[in-house]
Amino acid sequence: MAVPEVRGFRVEWRGAALVAVRDGSPQAVLDLLERDEHALDYPGGRGTVRVLPGPSGSGDSVVYKRYRRGGLLGRLFGGLRFGWQGLFRELETTIAAAERGLDVPEVLAVRATNRLPGLYAAEACLREIPDAQDLAARLSLLGPAGDPRARHALIRAVAIAIRRMHDAGLWHADLNARNILVRGGQGTPALPRVYLIDFDRARWMREIPPHDRESNLVRLHRSTQKIEALRLALTWTDPFRFLKAYAAPTPWGRTAKERLLRRSRWDLAWHRCWWTLLGRDARDASGARA
Repeated sequence: MAVPEVRGFRVEWRGAALVAVRDGSPQAVLDLLERDEHALDYPGGRGTVRVLPGPSGSGDSVVYKRYRRGGLLGRLFGGLRFGWQGLFRELETTIAAAERGLDVPEVLAVRATNRLPGLYAAEACLREIPDAQDLAARLSLLGPAGDPRARHALIRAVAIAIRRMHDAGLWHADLNARNILVRGGQGTPALPRVYLIDFDRARWMREIPPHDRESNLVRLHRSTQKIEALRLALTWTDPFRFLKAYAAPTPWGRTAKERLLRRSRWDLAWHRCWWTLLGRDARDASGARA
């Protein structure tokens, strides 16, 4: 089977596994894919992610990630994916995002292993971003009684990062509070650094139209309302603060803002009915499964 070409990576078949390793990374990086049993729990509650000691002498830590599906397909196939192409598309998307100046994790190696005909288990090793937490964990720590200046700075930083992603032409199909990492800025008014992750369903566009931008923002808002700790941490004015930071320096008109708020209300109302039927009202579904 043909081996894909990925900029800056050496790619080869090793038995039933298609492996890509970043140029300059030591061979020991590949060994880390086999060492999940020595992993430490990753802060922030991401159940499929672990932290591993990096290659000897590197001084780095490596984040080991095992891909898993959610929903009905996850129940049927577990962590198996259809083909290896999706994993390598995500790798190429991450590389392109970094080249366009977006803050994303540095991928060191990925591996897709054939388990059943057409079905692959996928794993990745990424250089750890020290002291990073996902947005859900950071907001939960701030809490309703936390420093409002730190919360406002966090909201502004996330809004700016998403606007930069959209302006670069990248549309994130799974934008939620678990797929945004935050580093620094805790307890101070300084803006933290925001990293976007998990581009397995992202796509590039020449220009992202307003309707698609809005759908990303609606999905992010829904994810913050799904997790009870976040609903308690956020105030009713925070979404307006987010929109103001996202829209700068070209503020949206009143009509655009009202349309987005209507979409958010309808979307949230529908999903709250769905969560209630599933017994998951105001709970993080992945946390409930774990």
